[in-house]
Amino acid sequence: MTKYVQKCNPFSNVTANGVATVSLQTGPTYKRIIMALGGTTFLKSNIVDIKVKIQGKTIIQASGSDLDTINKFKGIFDDPGFLTIDFSEIRARTINGEMLGALDTSRISSFTLEIKIAGATAPTLDAWAELDDPQAGSADRGVEFIVHKLLQYPVSAATSGLFNIDSLPKGDTGTLFKRIHIIGQGGANIVTDSTVKMNGLVIHETSDKLNRFRQQEYRRVPQAAMHTIDWVLDGNQSNMLDTRGNSVRNLQLLLNLSAAGQMYVYVEAIDAIGNL
Repeated sequence: MTKYVQKCNPFSNVTANGVATVSLQTGPTYKRIIMALGGTTFLKSNIVDIKVKIQGKTIIQASGSDLDTINKFKGIFDDPGFLTIDFSEIRARTINGEMLGALDTSRISSFTLEIKIAGATAPTLDAWAELDDPQAGSADRGVEFIVHKLLQYPVSAATSGLFNIDSLPKGDTGTLFKRIHIIGQGGANIVTDSTVKMNGLVIHETSDKLNRFRQQEYRRVPQAAMHTIDWVLDGNQSNMLDTRGNSVRNLQLLLNLSAAGQMYVYVEAIDAIGNL
């Protein structure tokens, strides 16, 4: 549900090699930000880092290529001239689910977007926002004070075989996990099997092949470069993995790898602004 579409303030320092920044208007609820890439040569791969910050705290971080891969998995339309930062869940089964995580800025004083560009030629960059009314105090939605986060964690495996991430990040108060994405170095998927354990008990266990089959059954679009564990595969936000409270002591990710190498683990979560 989108009520308004408005052009954002202009970026400053849009150069071939540098960090373009914009301070965004506060007040409304941001559902999505759509960036338009133009100029002589300006590809998504020229965006080496994206940071969305609230009150100086990063809530979204990804490269342009990785964000594009994650978007395509969720069925967001792919166009070389546009790149979307999505706070919502546009194919959720309910309006509440769709808006859960949309960024209410009515009580925020600082909201910035930083785009690190490398190797472009005479780039141009503009952005538009899909907006809704403030959600704070909205009894019919009850989604104020929490946001959608996409956070990046680099890890490195020295050998192929079993790789253990013994404590997935959940912050001091716990969070609601939507998805975990693993992207290998150079955009190569090296995950053949994945297991998630909570307090030592297996809650997810699948091969990469089975994982991709199930995702396509639910009309996701698995990406060759990425292995995704999706708790909201069917569009029901109530299926998010809830790690809040003292009962969740440990959250473990075990990956079987076909090769050694560096990977980026991306966590998609619904979270309190100050937690993760």
